[in-house]
Amino acid sequence: MLQLSARARLLLSQRDGEIWRHLTTQKKNDKPRNASASNQQTMKTEKFLIANLKCGGCENTIRSKVSEIDGVESVVVNHDDDSVTITHSGNAKREEFAKKLHSIGYPEATEENGLLLKLKSYASCLVGRVKNLAP
Repeated sequence: MLQLSARARLLLSQRDGEIWRHLTTQKKNDKPRNASASNQQTMKTEKFLIANLKCGGCENTIRSKVSEIDGVESVVVNHDDDSVTITHSGNAKREEFAKKLHSIGYPEATEENGLLLKLKSYASCLVGRVKNLAP
């Protein structure tokens, strides 16, 4: 076992105290030690009840088109309740997602759903099905 003099023990305890104070105190201008935590953004979720959702082809088209919007993290399509749930960084607005869904033929369930939108949804469905077949 190593024997330390009283002076060496005092120096070590002072050094340890300084290190402890340095680690536990942080100046206001110092950056946080965990830089990744400061870079994380709060994710937001938007849920849409939509019309014209028919199959997996529709789902593929919705997922691929909505994912093109900047900041979209995930798109979940639920056939049971005809919904689309979008998780995003918050840079995009709800209206932007609604507009994209509407443009490919899947308006919100509360919107008017005329013949043109139904035809768009069938075209989107077809595109999604063809993408399923492609290797």
